[in-house]
Amino acid sequence: MKILGLTTSGKTLSVAVTDGAVLAEKSFEADRSHSVVLLPTIMECLKTAGFEAKDLDGIAVDIGPGSYTGIRIGIATAMGIVFPTGIPCCGVSSLEAMAYGVKRAIAIKPARGNLYYAAVFEGGKRLTPDKIVESVDDYPDFEVVTREDFPASNLCFLAKDFRPANELRAAYLEPTKAEKELNN
Repeated sequence: MKILGLTTSGKTLSVAVTDGAVLAEKSFEADRSHSVVLLPTIMECLKTAGFEAKDLDGIAVDIGPGSYTGIRIGIATAMGIVFPTGIPCCGVSSLEAMAYGVKRAIAIKPARGNLYYAAVFEGGKRLTPDKIVESVDDYPDFEVVTREDFPASNLCFLAKDFRPANELRAAYLEPTKAEKELNN
């Protein structure tokens, strides 16, 4: 299955094209220029893989948590590619992508202020809240994963539930700054 992966939820932008294996991948720190460099990077990766957008079977996109603007850029770009082609999409959690390949992982990603997003994974499955305790010390055999520069190929390999693009939703875990200001 030919999949294009896009991750834009952090400072590192990553694009990959896979077909059971990684055919092309490019990752670099883009900080606040995701909207400028994402499309040229997609085109470069598709060319390297020998595909055009119409050849894709699906697009896997990082739905967060992470930078609200970055997540919106990734989702909007995926939608812009798939609407004319009808290619299905799959949203993948950035925390799950961070933990990909780690047997027992606690994925931790900084949020604004002194807050953090976190999830616990065992054998690739996210543990439900009733199985999570208060401290990472309660998971002595788990690897704490804090890298935010995970490759987009992780999204491609995790993507399972492809749906129409209009069903893609960002995983905002709290209201945006604009929503908070509107409600005050």
